[in-house]
Amino acid sequence: MRVVVFTIMYSLITQIVLAQVYSTQDLLRMQFEADESNEAIEFFELEYRTATIDLNRLANSTEYVLPQSIRIDPPNLFHFHHVVTLVGLSGPKENPTISIWLAGNYKYRDATFYFDTNGDRNFNNDGSPIKISKKSIFQLRPDYQRPTISESTKETDKQMTLKRITNGFAIAGSVGIGAGKLEYQYDDLSTGFPVWYEVNYVEKLLTIAISYDTRKLQFGFATTFENDFYYSSHLNVKKGEPFTKVLPDPTQGLPNRTRSVRYDNIVKMTNADTHGTNKILGSVFVAYKIWESKLFDLQPRAAFGSISYLDPQYLRLNSQDNEVYTLKTGIFYEVGVRSEITTGDQSALFLEVVRSANSWKPENFLYDTPHENLTSKSTVLRFKLGYRIALKR
Repeated sequence: MRVVVFTIMYSLITQIVLAQVYSTQDLLRMQFEADESNEAIEFFELEYRTATIDLNRLANSTEYVLPQSIRIDPPNLFHFHHVVTLVGLSGPKENPTISIWLAGNYKYRDATFYFDTNGDRNFNNDGSPIKISKKSIFQLRPDYQRPTISESTKETDKQMTLKRITNGFAIAGSVGIGAGKLEYQYDDLSTGFPVWYEVNYVEKLLTIAISYDTRKLQFGFATTFENDFYYSSHLNVKKGEPFTKVLPDPTQGLPNRTRSVRYDNIVKMTNADTHGTNKILGSVFVAYKIWESKLFDLQPRAAFGSISYLDPQYLRLNSQDNEVYTLKTGIFYEVGVRSEITTGDQSALFLEVVRSANSWKPENFLYDTPHENLTSKSTVLRFKLGYRIALKR
């Protein structure tokens, strides 16, 4: 519960802070180094929404006389998390020269710039885009359509790059713990009464995963090594209907004094069995990214896979040699949510909470016991802490 509350509070605080920052950048003047021979040019940032660039808000905040909108033919921008339009204004206020640039992932440390080099408003016939670090310095050419770039050596350029993992493969490692319960029950036909069993256990986990990330989805496969520790188990065998016995009651100090004692007629056995404790889990998974802020998101996720036992035996009754059963490969599924925080250049720290379930059933279980209505299940709540990094950055 504390983890969920912390996640929600962190998300709300992050949203408030980033909303204040973005509001100041809606019409942010860009600073460039230009040759002395070049005419002054001012660039303004507008959020990119459609191929029709709305200039009304910009016209109201500058002295330039601008059209209401400009229609462009944009490149494929689908793979970017966000895109901005950079509008450059120069020349006379009554009839300015308007230059349009597009920048994908502009608010990240590295951005991809598209330039309209021939001024026809078509960004599909101007050559390849340029990926530019924010530490670069722009030097404008006389036509203002495409800059030359030089690298800055300022101390501020040494700050850590923060960029999401997207459009590529990533590897993740995590450790975790879990708490679960295993139970089964059946009707014993030889007595006509039910038998039921339960045991609580804790688990330790080590997971390695390979994933592919798009802007909104993450999918891949994972391998987990699991070690379990089982607490006291309880096997309850009902032998018949409850009954009452009348017994002497010497504590009262009176002759012929008796008391009635009720018996449930249930045999209760504790720690009568032995479980396999080491497992290998292989799974495929998919997650949907809910973008909460620039550096933080929540990921509802689901997984499906198989469980293989390294010591595949279950000894149901330690006192009986014939009560040994083989634990065959089983199927499990899990659902949960991950909170992920970007910590570097396409690297992230994550905390994951999942609920996992599997239909536990040893091979030929109770083959020598007449029974019916056998049901079994194993459920566990897991917490994982891990780190992800892109394979190609």
